[in-house]
Amino acid sequence: ELADAVRSVGGYTLLAESASSSDAPADGAMSAHPAHGSDSSRAANPPMGKPGHDHAAMLRGEKASELQALRQKLVVGVILSTIIILGAFPQLLAAVGLGVIADELSRPFVLFLLTVPVQFWVGAQFFRGLTLLIRYRTADMDTLIAVGTLAAFGYSVAATFAPQLFTAGGLTPDLYYDTAAVIITLILLGRFLEARAKAGTSEAIRKLMGLQ
Repeated sequence: ELADAVRSVGGYTLLAESASSSDAPADGAMSAHPAHGSDSSRAANPPMGKPGHDHAAMLRGEKASELQALRQKLVVGVILSTIIILGAFPQLLAAVGLGVIADELSRPFVLFLLTVPVQFWVGAQFFRGLTLLIRYRTADMDTLIAVGTLAAFGYSVAATFAPQLFTAGGLTPDLYYDTAAVIITLILLGRFLEARAKAGTSEAIRKLMGLQ
């Protein structure tokens, strides 16, 4: 029952620990651990429960992998969000040679294509909040980000592919792709800075303990 409860949270796997080491738990004991980390760190470090296993080193490797993944997504998000923001100024785009985005007919579709990877790849981690909302009827900050950005993105998709729904009521089909992209990128920037600060703090504590 405990194992099923851990798996249901998502993002975790259960690793069986061997009883061969002196400090290993009894047979059948399980250890919950996030399902990510570099393969190289696992290869150099014996598995959990084996003699010589360095749990702190394994955690540092996973944090480094997480930080690298955040950095990659952040770079992509900044580049695409900058172009999407420029899409709100067609005259400026035409002046810098991006006339295909400046064209009023093609601009909504180009902005849609640019926003999709930001919404669903760069901001993929925020959709965990929707899982909490739907499955457990609870919410956190990720829920707010997911719902808010999806609202802006969904409205813009409707304005892009079905503008007649707005013009029939005398409304202008405005686009808010930049809103969704910028919110995701800025929040991810905060997560990246937080993760980097935590990694630096953990390393400083480890060195301080080593002075003993």
